[in-house]
Amino acid sequence: MEIFKSIFSSILVDTEKKIIVQDWYNQTKDMTIDDFKNDMLALAKAYEEHKPKRVLVLQKNFQFIVTLELQNWVVNNVAIKLGQIKTEKVAIVVSEDLFASVSVEQTMEEKADTGIEIKYFDEEQQAREWINIIN
Repeated sequence: MEIFKSIFSSILVDTEKKIIVQDWYNQTKDMTIDDFKNDMLALAKAYEEHKPKRVLVLQKNFQFIVTLELQNWVVNNVAIKLGQIKTEKVAIVVSEDLFASVSVEQTMEEKADTGIEIKYFDEEQQAREWINIIN
């Protein structure tokens, strides 16, 4: 069920399977820092409310560059919640934009010490299989 939608992303939750899917859109190329934070805070709220065991982030169309300062903000305001709720796996389908992709990977590496398995994929189907989402 869709629990959040903006012009930049949407968040879906499967409460039975305890899975959250965040899908980023092409419009991220026009995103501001405040837009990014707004969508990420919606994701943090979804984590707190639904306590997912698995997360799928679809960033194939993600074109926003996450600066070092924003990476730290994401770690301290969003990613930290995954460790608190004992999320097991995060699958990220990486952006075709190299710089956007690297900025996301750097952000997630900050959370590597939490015991959460994080894996990056080029294709959505591979990511879904890894976290056991049958589509």
